[in-house]
Amino acid sequence: GHVMEAAEHYEAFYQLTEGSLWKDVTGHTYNSLACEHLWRIYTLLADKMLENEEHQQAIKTLKKALKMAKEGGNMKMEGEASYCLSLAYHFSGEQETALSILNTSIEIFTTLGDSAGLGRTYAAVAEILASQGKSTETTKYLGEFMKDAVNAHLSQSLVDAGVLLGNIHNERGNYTEASAYFSQASEAAKTSNNLPSVDQTKAYCGIANAHKLLVEFTGHVGAEDAVSFKYLLAWKQNRSDMCADPL
Repeated sequence: GHVMEAAEHYEAFYQLTEGSLWKDVTGHTYNSLACEHLWRIYTLLADKMLENEEHQQAIKTLKKALKMAKEGGNMKMEGEASYCLSLAYHFSGEQETALSILNTSIEIFTTLGDSAGLGRTYAAVAEILASQGKSTETTKYLGEFMKDAVNAHLSQSLVDAGVLLGNIHNERGNYTEASAYFSQASEAAKTSNNLPSVDQTKAYCGIANAHKLLVEFTGHVGAEDAVSFKYLLAWKQNRSDMCADPL
């Protein structure tokens, strides 16, 4: 109730300031402030609609939020508004439209150097492509994300890209590749001095290496031959993360 009432007040404020150059003490026009508040309000309303699975109404409301973000001249708001609108299309089953809008978000967040925005947006793209069974496209897309992160020196984006790619390879059973991507993510986390990410990526590396070792160990146990037996004995003696050649 209060959100709807706030929307009415700020819509009236927006109409009063439309086309006006009046500014507050910070130098922002009153119209841009009205746009910012309406963007927030419309986004809140749409979130509730999505919770109630009112997808089309949410899309309509988020289009209004995007319009306000553009008129307010704030690229960060425009990127966030595009991202939210794309998710609404995704939830409504309109995947291609969602992907198209997500590309707009990626362009905006790349221009801003917004690692957090890029991470969320690329994760959404990967989820949609994976849901369509496009595993090759998913990997390729995230590979581009990783290259862009390296070129732009965005350490957190490199962490996000490495984790996303590592998880995909881990799910496919490509544990060597998964471990390599998780290791890259871990190094990037150390570079940015992001301790929570360092701990998280270390855990991912451990999981991938454990899976890799389990596959090798199970293979040698199942082989039941002299060479495999020597591999297992050698591993037991040094307990490394690899079943090294004992010969």
